[in-house]
Amino acid sequence: MKWHDARRAMPAAVLAGLLSAPASAAETLEDAWARALAHDQALAAARSQAESAQLDAAAARAQRWPTVAVDGGYTWLDDAPAFDFAFTGLPITPPEIFGGDDFAMGSATVTVPVFTGGRISSSIAAAEARGRGAGAQALGAEQDLKYALADAYVGVLRARKALEVAASNVRTLEALVGDIGAMYERELVPKNDLLAVQVALADARQNQLRAANGAEIALASYNRRIGEPLERPAEIEESIPVPEGLPADLGALVKMATDQRTELDALQEQARAYGQMAKAERARVLPQVSLTG
Repeated sequence: MKWHDARRAMPAAVLAGLLSAPASAAETLEDAWARALAHDQALAAARSQAESAQLDAAAARAQRWPTVAVDGGYTWLDDAPAFDFAFTGLPITPPEIFGGDDFAMGSATVTVPVFTGGRISSSIAAAEARGRGAGAQALGAEQDLKYALADAYVGVLRARKALEVAASNVRTLEALVGDIGAMYERELVPKNDLLAVQVALADARQNQLRAANGAEIALASYNRRIGEPLERPAEIEESIPVPEGLPADLGALVKMATDQRTELDALQEQARAYGQMAKAERARVLPQVSLTG
């Protein structure tokens, strides 16, 4: 096979490889979302931070309960301790304080907070606000991931459609080149017409190569989002779920976006947390009363 024949065969081979459907069923956008939510590491980190914030809030609430401290010790002496009466000069044998040369000691202390000036309440409120803020950030990360995956999903469909159009254009020009070539052999058209359609065909094949490369890049981006190998072939559904119940008025849409933006919720909770932390610090200058026994 000549080099230019192989070059002409490359777009067809790439097109066949990209558009061939695997044996498995076509993937839907919901399937892609489920796989991405299960494999995305950034989302897993955001969820772990939210869980950590919830545990911090539980620890802050535990400050209201009594705390128990247990202490113990064991001592082993060279000899049993005894009173020393040598300073009297009398032949008195000092008695031992206790029998044996070792002893153990233990204690338990219970502390109950009575008055902290609002320090504990403010600490609890700050921790709970941080927990709600971390939860909002995790929800925002999930929404961002779903949006990015939907964009990659649509990008694959768009790139494949562009490749189909480019391939169709190549087939049309190939047929036209054959017709013009036959007419040129019968001296029905000048050579300039044949050269013009040949140049157009070469340009169409170059555009097909660009479209094939764009389809490969779009598929690799989609596979990366769902945690699959970049070169994995995938057949995806062309149907996209359409959101229902959205108002047509722009003002209503703006209000809905303002009410549902997780970033705004996270910032508001952070502001509440900082305010409660400031109250907790101011409460430290007040008397701190607790019962210990």
